[in-house]
Amino acid sequence: MNYKKIISIVTYLTFIILTIFFFISNKEDFKKISEIPSYYITTMFFLAFLTFYVNGIKIKLLTEFYNIKLNVKEYFGLSVITTMGNYIIPARGGAYLRAVYLKKKHNLSYLKFIPTFGATLIISFFTISLIGFISIMIFDKTLNPFNSLLTSLFFIIFIINIFLLRINVKLRTTKNKFLNYIAKIINEWEKIRTSKKLIINLIMLDFLLVILMSVRMLVTFQILNSGINLLQGIIIGSLILILTLVNITPGNIGIKEAVIIFSAKITISKENILII
Repeated sequence: MNYKKIISIVTYLTFIILTIFFFISNKEDFKKISEIPSYYITTMFFLAFLTFYVNGIKIKLLTEFYNIKLNVKEYFGLSVITTMGNYIIPARGGAYLRAVYLKKKHNLSYLKFIPTFGATLIISFFTISLIGFISIMIFDKTLNPFNSLLTSLFFIIFIINIFLLRINVKLRTTKNKFLNYIAKIINEWEKIRTSKKLIINLIMLDFLLVILMSVRMLVTFQILNSGINLLQGIIIGSLILILTLVNITPGNIGIKEAVIIFSAKITISKENILII
């Protein structure tokens, strides 16, 4: 008996059942979604598509570092699968699905995949925290009394990751298999870290992702009849992206919504009038 096939079928059916149950349980909310003007929905789909594509380009660049040529279908598909996997599996479990595909299809070892995954996190944390920090510093006075908390958050994340980008570490292999494996992973990261062209390209792509998320926030608040400007969108979008990188719960369900509400209270006055 093919147990893998049975598990696959059971998993697929469970997903379908849960999806149907979710739609039935939230049918009233979906009715409200149907009332949203089509141009807003079209815009959000387009922005989501661009986000998938940019993330796909990041995957393409990192795999090219190991001489793996992915076509558009592959790197875009891996971007979508990774994102969907993160919604199902906590702690960025979608990366595991990407690792398995690259291992089976292109023979990219986990030893080499782990540094590429780490590079993605470090560079993204660096870029997003820097953008968030600069945005808050520009509008320091308008964001009282919470600005010190947000400034500290972005500043600490920025300092940690700039340290990781600057520190030069190269370890020797040992007889201990586990320590030897760790040493090889760190040495692979060192190769990526010293590739200036790759790092700069990844930073530019992360900057673009922040802008895309900011525009998505602009559209979201416009749908809710609570208009915000681009800078407010950048602050909120930066916080959401940082939480997305951590991915505490599957898809950060509940946490992401709390961040949006918290950020909105900081950047929008009680009268629902823009304060920036």
